[in-house]
Amino acid sequence: MKKNIFICLSSFALFFYCIPSNAQPTHEQQNLQKYWIYRERMKNYMITASASGCNVPSKSRSVVSDQLSFSDSFWQISYWIGTLAMEYDLLSKAGYNPLSPELMRTKQDLFNAIEAVNRIDCQADATWACTGVDCPTNSLNGFSLADDVPGDFHQRLYSGETGSDLLNEGLVPPPDGYRIKCINSAFAGYLSAREVSVDHVAGLFIGLALVKKFIPATLNSDIHFTDFYPEFNYVKEVQNIANRYITWMQSAFPHQWKLRNLCVINRLIIV
Repeated sequence: MKKNIFICLSSFALFFYCIPSNAQPTHEQQNLQKYWIYRERMKNYMITASASGCNVPSKSRSVVSDQLSFSDSFWQISYWIGTLAMEYDLLSKAGYNPLSPELMRTKQDLFNAIEAVNRIDCQADATWACTGVDCPTNSLNGFSLADDVPGDFHQRLYSGETGSDLLNEGLVPPPDGYRIKCINSAFAGYLSAREVSVDHVAGLFIGLALVKKFIPATLNSDIHFTDFYPEFNYVKEVQNIANRYITWMQSAFPHQWKLRNLCVINRLIIV
């Protein structure tokens, strides 16, 4: 499947904000059904857990090569974060109770997506063998990998199930029900794990901004995010993340928004 399912999903979410008041209910209902179909299919493109590679949306699945491909992952995470923020807002406006299963699922998925950003941030220092690495004390600093999806992602166990099994459990199945046998990711494909690039950081800020726009300022998680201090608030956490990336890009003299590998002296990131 070459179509980027996350772009389709976020586009449908944006569509609901653009529906005129005199729109035909039938068309609105059809698009709502399409949204939830795409939402369900996403189970075939990522795994929900806390381990490396989890909650990082895949860009495509190939029927020909049985391959799950991860590319521009920060953009995919951003689309996912932004879509969830809009989904939470739309469900709230539709009258769902904050403790309803629908809103609770969206809230948890948003927490997991934000935590994926923090995990990839922490993982960069350990992967590049920085000294004295400890998360979050001195490795939660904005310097990040392009993704952290290992080559055996589909073979590892998550709560007793293999990744390959979990990636085929969506109620809307992948074409022909084929199984993933190969992972294509920046983390697995490069001799040295590839760092995040400028456009990836720019893309991430879109999703963070949508959280600020659509998530209530009072919304808190039941457990705290990975941060220097226990942060439970969703909006404050995305602001913390944005500040970390800005500080990283501005940290080195002459403060020209250069991306630097903090573990290798004088290594600029030019991808």
